[in-house]
Amino acid sequence: MKGSAVFKRTNPSAPLPKDKQPSLLGYVLQHDHLLPNLTPRETLKFAGLMKLPSHMEKKKKIEIANKVLMELGLRDCADTRIGGDGKHPCISGGERRRVSIGIQMLTDP
Repeated sequence: MKGSAVFKRTNPSAPLPKDKQPSLLGYVLQHDHLLPNLTPRETLKFAGLMKLPSHMEKKKKIEIANKVLMELGLRDCADTRIGGDGKHPCISGGERRRVSIGIQMLTDP
């Protein structure tokens, strides 16, 4: 049996030029690697400031981070710490997953 996969008229297995890799594809690791002392809002804002193009205004980057936060239904936990210490509330596993997905959505792959 033989076959191939095509995504947006491109073979995802074929090597891509370095400048096209970040904008075409996004991926989320199996295990979330998030900073436990940050909130989902802070995490997406920080990721946006780091991942989005340097020529983009800071205000625009923060707007994009807030938009992703709302699109993923994270409004209710936006200001709750990601990881708990047992004494304070923390976000659920599903919310953690959505934060990880949101980080990749920032660049609109």
